[in-house]
Amino acid sequence: MKQTLRLFLIAVLFATGFVAKAQVDSTCTQVSYTVTPGFYPTEMSYTVVNTTTGSVVATGNGLTPSGVWCLPVGCYGVNMFDSFGDGWNGGALNVFVMGENSYTGTFTTGNTGTFMFGVGVGSTCGNPAVEGCMDPAASNYNQIANVNIGCLYGGCMDTAAVNYSATANFDNGSCFYCNGVGSVNASLYICTFSNGGQVALSILNSAGDTVWTAPSLNNVAIYNANLCLQAGECYTAVMSNNAGLPGWYNGYFWINNGQGQVIHTNLADNLVTQSVNFSIDGTCGEIFGCTNPLASNYDSTATADNGSCILTYGCMDSTAVNYNALAVVDDGSCFSGCTTGTAVSISFSPGSFANEGSYNIADANGTVIVGGQATVANSTVVGYACLADACYTLNMFDTFGDGWDGGTPSGITIAANGAVLISTDMTAGNLQTAIFGLNSDCAVDTTVACSTSIELVPDSLVDMDNSVLIFWNDDLSTVSSVTWDFGNGVTSNEFYPAYFYDSIGTYTVCLTVNYVDSCSASNCTTFTMDANGVSSPGGIQQNGFWLNTTGTYPNAVTELTSTQTSVNMFPNPTSGSVAVKASKLNPSESTIIRIYSIDGKEVFANNFGNGAVNNTFQLNVSELSNGYYFLSLQNGNQIQRVPFVKE
Repeated sequence: MKQTLRLFLIAVLFATGFVAKAQVDSTCTQVSYTVTPGFYPTEMSYTVVNTTTGSVVATGNGLTPSGVWCLPVGCYGVNMFDSFGDGWNGGALNVFVMGENSYTGTFTTGNTGTFMFGVGVGSTCGNPAVEGCMDPAASNYNQIANVNIGCLYGGCMDTAAVNYSATANFDNGSCFYCNGVGSVNASLYICTFSNGGQVALSILNSAGDTVWTAPSLNNVAIYNANLCLQAGECYTAVMSNNAGLPGWYNGYFWINNGQGQVIHTNLADNLVTQSVNFSIDGTCGEIFGCTNPLASNYDSTATADNGSCILTYGCMDSTAVNYNALAVVDDGSCFSGCTTGTAVSISFSPGSFANEGSYNIADANGTVIVGGQATVANSTVVGYACLADACYTLNMFDTFGDGWDGGTPSGITIAANGAVLISTDMTAGNLQTAIFGLNSDCAVDTTVACSTSIELVPDSLVDMDNSVLIFWNDDLSTVSSVTWDFGNGVTSNEFYPAYFYDSIGTYTVCLTVNYVDSCSASNCTTFTMDANGVSSPGGIQQNGFWLNTTGTYPNAVTELTSTQTSVNMFPNPTSGSVAVKASKLNPSESTIIRIYSIDGKEVFANNFGNGAVNNTFQLNVSELSNGYYFLSLQNGNQIQRVPFVKE
């Protein structure tokens, strides 16, 4: 069920406040921008600041691909932010000043980065675009480039070579081939779960020489390579965890000599480094194979089981409907028929990683009727259930989050009376659902049920001029598109648009959100902007006003009225220390001050405890990035908010 979307409307009036795009007139220059989204666009955001006035003139994020600003002559600083803290991962903001220069900004590490551009001042306050390769791993890396283009990656491009590189775009003559006497072309597979740290693997021969080493591998990484190893040689695999304990967090690696695995292990949780001996022909180390005597491929010489055993699973109860005379392992699937309802068979095959996949079937009340999980890769488990003539939900799960891994076979089929009710596969994610039933009223439907309600919560901020501010809250990774209707025939498809109304009056703003699962939700809110500020939201109004939109903002307490607590802060704008003056506090209630960025993220909080009727609080905001913020002072269940600029 899609969570209810919360749309927070805050009508406020401010003269020099935040806007997401400038009003077009004859005194400004058109500045177009595009966003290169990179790998994680939902983590990207930025603000554009006029360095002369310190005012924020634009803001955006990695989900808004392009747009136009209209800016007066001057220098502008761009503050770039990454919520995860690992830079923009290939993302960039590209700025083109009409008739002048192009600029590109990005950063590779941390939460913040900056760059500058100029309007009408040439390149005196910015860096014009310099095309070149920006990847340090490339052979033609250009450290002064700010527009990534033309990277060259050398490597072996011969698919017959052991060190063939699929990512190389020119051959650097490094190809080598595993065709010597006693040489074996072995395949290496590494799967890491490093919990955010990095792991490494090196392979040494008996002389102590490193014959192969992996680069540092990040969390949830899969790495494949070909190794040229010698028969009769004893090798040492050295596993390490660069981030310290504990181990590889269940990550592992194996090597196959073309006939079977010769090593399959991981780094123990209580070790930072571990060494394991192995060979490709049994010279040393474990001999991997099937150690279960019941299996058809039992290997009496094997000393370590590699999970390759071929066992016949099934019902071993001769009185059951599905008795299997060839079964050597009872899988608990015995089914004796139905006393009520219709018998259905469930053929379940989660693919290459059987331990990650499972399913259940639930009725209309959400009660699970039956479920199952496989244990052997690329095999089918057959189960049974007795179902009434009704509709059911098939829930498919994968613990790793990449769906069922497409082995042979893969998927789930449910049948009754010789007819298939549903046959589907799980292609991605942790959860996928489908609807099926025993009658024609239950059409197969893989779409998650939708919620179409949007809750609108009006509020007001009385200390700002000439603007209406709308906050809306949702997980943008689930959103495919949005449509804003500003109530006067003008629309926008930006996630967080800004729009200038050239006249006061009453307007109805509507938002429609379309989700990636084909669901949609929409609703509207009406506000009045007039010269006297007598309606809510309202305030003193002159010649038109801005409608701005941004992310989530807390709104769970009652707004303070003018007859209650009064809150002021100075200086504003500020570059360091700031004094927050509050009067008419309730001394029996604690006072909490919070600071929120313009996208609704809490960046500061402090509980000052119970206080006097009047009080002054000293804060140091020097570590905040330059930009626009809200200060929230809460006294008991009352709250008042003050906007301010950090410069």
